[in-house]
Amino acid sequence: MGMSFTNLHVRKTADLNISDLTEMLKKQMHDKGYVSLDRDEDSDICVVLYHAADSQWITIASDSFQFSNAEDTKAAAEPYSMRFGTDSRSRKVPRQ
Repeated sequence: MGMSFTNLHVRKTADLNISDLTEMLKKQMHDKGYVSLDRDEDSDICVVLYHAADSQWITIASDSFQFSNAEDTKAAAEPYSMRFGTDSRSRKVPRQ
């Protein structure tokens, strides 16, 4: 059948540093018990971080993400929003 991937999209901001995002993702995977391997064929999951210079978005794709409902999606996305200020709820924005 092949692998199925679910994506998270993180909007680029002035506060977003790709290396910080990479480290955050590595820590999350480590906290879940995953370790990086030298050989792809030895792995249980795949995680891909993609960012094009001409895009306002960074994509994190993985076959390990499971979004069954809105709460699952929020639990996965919110740490990125809070850490990098990519959502107006995570920034101190004055109301008009």
